[in-house]
Amino acid sequence: MSTDPAAWTCKVETVYREQGRELWALFYAHCCDPERAYDALQESFLRLQAYHGEPIRDVRAWLLRVGRNWLRDVARRKSSSVLPSDRLDDFASDGRKPLQNLEGREQRQ
Repeated sequence: MSTDPAAWTCKVETVYREQGRELWALFYAHCCDPERAYDALQESFLRLQAYHGEPIRDVRAWLLRVGRNWLRDVARRKSSSVLPSDRLDDFASDGRKPLQNLEGREQRQ
């Protein structure tokens, strides 16, 4: 890694041009979602651009690890998140059966 920011940016852009398609394909194989694979690719290159740590011996391996970890984090958040649903409020425990709640809602509408 060079200490010159312009040289580092040039190197990152070169790696993106040379390996971006292959990395996207590997991310796609991991998640089966083209948009999410592209997001993983972008996230890994953004992190590479901002990286200021120890020199990276294998940039491709580093990018793969970062992208794979990002995909795992997204999948974990997606599987553990519960989306609120207004329809669940219809089934609140008010002593009536769910079918009665739905019938009453339909009548009000």
